[in-house]
Amino acid sequence: MTKTHFILTTAGHVDHGKTALIRALTDIECDTHKEERERGITINLGFAHIDLEEDKSIGIIDVPGHKDFVNTMVAGANSTDIALLVVAADSGVMPQTEEHLKIMKMMNVEKGFVVITRIDLADGELIKIVEEEIKSLVNGTFLDNCSIVKTSAKTGQGIAQVKKTIEYLLKKISERESDGIFRLYIDRIFTVKGFGTVVNGSTQDGKLCKTDDVYLLPGGENLRIRRMERFGHEVETVYPGDRTSINISGLDKDQFESGMLLSKKKLKTSNKIDAQIEFFDHNRNFGIWADMLFLLGTYQEQVRVHLLDKDYISSGQKAFVQIHLQTPCVAKYGDKFILRSTSNDVTLGGGKILNIDPLHHKKRTPKVISQLNLISDKGLAGLILVTLNKYRTALTAHQIGKTLNVSKQKVEKKLKEKKAAEIISTNINKKIYFISEDVSKTLKSRVINLLKNYHKENPISLYGLNTEEFMSIFAPDIKENKEITIQLILDELIVNEVLEEIENTYILANHQRELSEEVKNELDLIDDYSRDLGFETFDRVKFLEETENKFSHDHLENLLNRLIEEKRIISIQGQLLHRETVEKGKKLIVDYLNHNVGGIEIAKFRDLIDSSRRIALLICSYCDDNKITVRRGDKRFLTEKWKNR
Repeated sequence: MTKTHFILTTAGHVDHGKTALIRALTDIECDTHKEERERGITINLGFAHIDLEEDKSIGIIDVPGHKDFVNTMVAGANSTDIALLVVAADSGVMPQTEEHLKIMKMMNVEKGFVVITRIDLADGELIKIVEEEIKSLVNGTFLDNCSIVKTSAKTGQGIAQVKKTIEYLLKKISERESDGIFRLYIDRIFTVKGFGTVVNGSTQDGKLCKTDDVYLLPGGENLRIRRMERFGHEVETVYPGDRTSINISGLDKDQFESGMLLSKKKLKTSNKIDAQIEFFDHNRNFGIWADMLFLLGTYQEQVRVHLLDKDYISSGQKAFVQIHLQTPCVAKYGDKFILRSTSNDVTLGGGKILNIDPLHHKKRTPKVISQLNLISDKGLAGLILVTLNKYRTALTAHQIGKTLNVSKQKVEKKLKEKKAAEIISTNINKKIYFISEDVSKTLKSRVINLLKNYHKENPISLYGLNTEEFMSIFAPDIKENKEITIQLILDELIVNEVLEEIENTYILANHQRELSEEVKNELDLIDDYSRDLGFETFDRVKFLEETENKFSHDHLENLLNRLIEEKRIISIQGQLLHRETVEKGKKLIVDYLNHNVGGIEIAKFRDLIDSSRRIALLICSYCDDNKITVRRGDKRFLTEKWKNR
């Protein structure tokens, strides 16, 4: 059997013959539950498959038609490729017929046809009336001008034509992409003696191999697959659109709650979702805040809906909203959902998820609306841009995907499109990072301003700021890839000749580095003064007094920093000694230790330099830090590198 990964879902009013039609098509009874058989209506989802020509087959979901079971119907519609709208010839179009059609449209079903059932119970005139009702109902929908097949499950009339219509539509449908992250909403769970727990569902995204790890979400418990079936046949891999049965090891039926799903990865859960909704025709209006019932796959929850671009919403209108969930939901961009009244008796409308990782929109600002318009217009590429702007840093495709519950491959594919032109990519340490142009411009401006201030405060400094010192330009809550992002910004500024790199620091390219003769003379004065101190540290207060305060305190600090940068003065633990003094002390300790392998104590070194213990400790510390000596107990010894030098 050729692997064709498609799902056909029935829709229509209660007791219009959907289950009987499927039985005639497949010889499979979908009403398998006692209550369903007793009441004569479908309560739970029923499943079958039909073998077609060219070794193809398609999964069939028989959804409930009764108004009390619309929630279950939504779970079936969530994975539909072809909709089969059923209307009984002896009843005509009924309330649930229209409601199911609206739900199918909202769930983004694009292909389908209509079947008039029970033609054996109606005369030709009544069938024509029903046909006209159907044409009026589907006008302007995805079923406009579709095939209308007349059937009787009792006599078999029209059943072959239904099969041919399905085959015709299948040729117009492309198989779903399998590069997403595997997700399967569990719509049935049961225990089989000798096997354990079995779950059923329709594969939403991605493919799953029998050897893959799988997780129960929300919660993230790791499970093991014992066996997988598709249409009753054991398989090693299932694909998007497959009706799948999985025998799970490690899952007890009692651990399961309605709305859970299986996935190959521990996906992010959401308590807030940005979405675009559309209301059906009904006589209800809602203000800025409203309570509704939210249905996504098998997930159902009372939610608070916050209108973002309107003060109220009524029949037939669209709006951007933020949906606040009471319990976590696992979703991703593009998922379709249905909204019902809190009493669960009216389907209000539905919508499309735009962002599962939004900020809490306490205020309905133009910026929020602009971002939602961007996602609505540009799709996933727009969402990636909004996400990069939110996190204000460079991210890999893997990091972006993890945030949005989207595969790395889908992120990379979208970033290659022209729609993502406002996103910059760069290769750092053999990894590709992405950053938005807006964030890049902002960070560049902050880097430049930080250096301008630094140069103003340190006008004669030889060096600039290092990578770590630029970290302050990030918001405190930004944790991801700070150093990578700064390096990306600095590299681009160097390429554009805005910055120059000197000794692992960065300066503005237009920074005046030539010193005036006056400053050169001041540097030489301090240099000579420090040299004359010998084994005595530089005292700023004493120097200012002796030079009759010709230097301001700030200017003196700038001069000293420049001398330190030029290594004419050495800073050791914040104390300043002239380079020649330090070199003299270093030579004394090296010469002594090359002739005295027993080491040297501080007291002995103090006598050698004829100075204080404090100065001796400073020079010994310098030698330790520069790997000239090593301390063992109270003595210093030469390192291997400095022996016999």
